Amino acid sequence: APSTALLFSQMNLPDALREPYEFLSRIKDRAGFFGVVATFHAPDSEAYRLIERAYAIAWRDHSVRRRHSGEREFAHLFRCTLTLMIRRKVGDPDRVVATLFHDLSETFRKKWPIERIAREFNESIACYVQWLTKPVQTRSMTKQ
Repeated sequence: APSTALLFSQMNLPDALREPYEFLSRIKDRAGFFGVVATFHAPDSEAYRLIERAYAIAWRDHSVRRRHSGEREFAHLFRCTLTLMIRRKVGDPDRVVATLFHDLSETFRKKWPIERIAREFNESIACYVQWLTKPVQTRSMTKQ
């Protein structure tokens, strides 16, 4: 599996953005991730617990799968969510959870339909996830 440093070096980032996004090569684990979450929410808060629950699901369902680049699917979700929180300064728990889940419904359409996300989390998260989920690709959609 490629290392975090290797993946970061291969990212298609303009030189001017390498330094501002360098955090993606340093924050590598759950403790680092929740250190960022704690800048927005107290560890005993409902919002923090919601994000913890979503993190656990995203980790469980995506950690063994790999993207075409060779990186684990969860690493992509992890980095997207860190980027949202650090670069965009977004701590809203629904948006953080939706970013962690943005591939869940797409990858596991039968296991994690939008309706299940709404039922087990909330309508707001489900709506964000639906906006971020690619539609089912059909043969006619992929032909040019």
